[in-house]
Amino acid sequence: MKSTLFSAIPFLRMWGLAASCVLGTQTLAAQTLESRPVLTANTIIPQWHRSIHPLPPGVLPRPRPPLAESSVRLAGIEAAIRIDERRATTTLILTLQNQTPRLQESEVMLPIPADATLGTFEIEGAGGKLPARLMPRDEARRIYDEIVRRLIDPGLLEFAGTGLLRSSVFPVPPNGKARAIISYEEILPEADGRIEYALPRSESADASVPWQIDLQWKPGAGGLALYCPSHPTDIHTEADGTMRMAVHGNVQPGAFRVSALRRGTAGTAALSVVAYPPKDGEDGYFLMIVAPPETSQAPALKREVTLVLDHSGSMAGGKIDQVRAAALQVVEGLEDGESFNLISYNEGVQALFDAPRIKDATTITTARAALAGLRPSGGTNIHDALQRAIAQPATAGRLPVVLFLTDGLPTVGETVEKNIREGIARANSGKRRIFSFGVGLDVNTPLLARLADDSRATSVFVLPKEDVELKVVSLFRRLAGPVVVEPVLDVRHPDGSMAAGRTGDVVPNILPDLFAGDARVILGRYRGDGPLDMVVRGRSVGGEVQTKLTFAPATATVANAHIPRLWATRRIGVLTDALRDLGSQSGSGKQLPSPQDPRARELVDEIIKLSLQHGVLSEYTAFLARDGAPFDPRPAEIHRQALRNFQDRAMNTRSGAGAVNQESNSTSAKASSVMNRDNSYLDQDLRLTTAGGVQQVGDKAFFESNGTWTDSRLADNPARPELVEIRIGTPDFDKLVDSLVAAHRQAVLSLPGNIIFNHEGRNYQLIID
Repeated sequence: MKSTLFSAIPFLRMWGLAASCVLGTQTLAAQTLESRPVLTANTIIPQWHRSIHPLPPGVLPRPRPPLAESSVRLAGIEAAIRIDERRATTTLILTLQNQTPRLQESEVMLPIPADATLGTFEIEGAGGKLPARLMPRDEARRIYDEIVRRLIDPGLLEFAGTGLLRSSVFPVPPNGKARAIISYEEILPEADGRIEYALPRSESADASVPWQIDLQWKPGAGGLALYCPSHPTDIHTEADGTMRMAVHGNVQPGAFRVSALRRGTAGTAALSVVAYPPKDGEDGYFLMIVAPPETSQAPALKREVTLVLDHSGSMAGGKIDQVRAAALQVVEGLEDGESFNLISYNEGVQALFDAPRIKDATTITTARAALAGLRPSGGTNIHDALQRAIAQPATAGRLPVVLFLTDGLPTVGETVEKNIREGIARANSGKRRIFSFGVGLDVNTPLLARLADDSRATSVFVLPKEDVELKVVSLFRRLAGPVVVEPVLDVRHPDGSMAAGRTGDVVPNILPDLFAGDARVILGRYRGDGPLDMVVRGRSVGGEVQTKLTFAPATATVANAHIPRLWATRRIGVLTDALRDLGSQSGSGKQLPSPQDPRARELVDEIIKLSLQHGVLSEYTAFLARDGAPFDPRPAEIHRQALRNFQDRAMNTRSGAGAVNQESNSTSAKASSVMNRDNSYLDQDLRLTTAGGVQQVGDKAFFESNGTWTDSRLADNPARPELVEIRIGTPDFDKLVDSLVAAHRQAVLSLPGNIIFNHEGRNYQLIID
């Protein structure tokens, strides 16, 4: 019988997995892992960008028609990651579906971390382990190169530098499924109390296979703070201290990465710094993780909570009932010894107590009666209600918190957004944190967001049909256990002197309070080669506390490509807020800034620069991803379009769905600590939207035009740059791949089609015939 090799395609494409499937293979099944050919006719590699027949030896490349649908497809991937402090076991369960009435056979080729060791390979239900072979990185690279030469597609080389696991051949029943189970083990690296885990996956955006990733991490003594920069995920802690996170469904591309920082002891926060080095004459970037100690190591401060509740006429119906229930949950959820007050307002302002009172049976009963008596009526006097809340005398040694709810625009008293914000900021001598909740769409979103930002707090917007009670209680639970308040980042030389000018553009500029269980991320830029002492100091129950970590710029690496992109995302959010603030005099009778205002032009120019450089787009700049826009020889038109977008939306739209979506996008950007590779955002109709035509790959951004992906760094040169053409399989291609691997930039090879990019001062065009 003639042997025919096919593949389990959708296999690898999405993560760093390569799979091949084999037809009818008495011969192949009998071959050893060492003697089996790398490719035979009709092989499809699942992480490829296009389906191409492999070329027989000696046959020159020429265009080939795409293959028909694979006989075996990858239906799903489950990753179960179990880590005991530093010892990690990764188990991958691959579900393969045979789409034919004939028995098929498959094999798996799986890139894994270079230092990993093989655990097991088995087929569910087959009983017992099957042979598999683990190849070191040099041998793996040889196989990658051979596959790429045969297929004339470089994508697999993004895994150059990894090891490779190759399975034995296994059957897939007619019209049935087989579940291949592969596990490998590794001891995770640790530096400065930070442990790193990575699951290799492709950076290509052409992903379709559903993933389920489940991680369980046993922290050992002292506790860990987990941080996942690669994928959005929630972290849950079990009763035994095991920490869990899960990612399911349409998982965005790129390796799944998790950092675990050992929490501080003796009442101090733990710090860790990772960095991306300077390049092209620009500053480097740093990312700092700050993890406060558990409350068992550092007792929490008591809270003083003031609820400021809108009961104007527009709160009639279910909203006022939800507000009553939320307020009662907050009051009853206070810890022993914590204090509270209730302030209700419409056109007038009424306080339950002259000053916050300690929670006890009497004050709880009084609060219940007051909440039951709230009736919706009248207008909305936001200014006076907030003034009443912040005018209360602050209690020493407590964290003063205001939970401010409104469902409307200011209609009584001071109504100009800029005046309200500035007046509250001046009067807030007690440093009360103003957590604002906008209920519905008829709220001034920039006002509520800036009131929160100015006071180390956050804003929340409750959309129609969402539950007010759920949103309020959810945020309040996150405010449990303030461990370090009013933290400040100082950067010094090792001799203790201030390192002025060595760091800059730190976001957030005002650090938030640290609560038990937090893992806060600070991003910024640095310059110079000498070591720096990063010092975080703040106030705790026991008084002033500080933690110091020495950052060595020599440890910066291009492999930390997520750091500049996260920084740029936050920076764009901050600059967008500044543009929004230019419209804050709405209602004052003063003319709003025009698109020609030099302040607006400067801010928009910087946003466009960052958007193109890092591939970070927003609702205002998504037009940059249209075909060839970044390389338009008329850059002035790009700036005019962006200015119009910011004028019409950011400056002029202050309320309604079109304002809520902007504030939601801005808040997400300013707090960004996780990659948003598809540039998703809420549009004016509050629908989730993505910006196509751009891909973030490694530390580069590429824009697509007519089937060619072009490095955004070339956007500064609208004239066609001089290009060095490289064809796959040539000695020049091999040299270029070696150079990309050495620079940690081989991920550019994951892009489909022709690629134009700058590398080490030269512009290359990778030709795929």
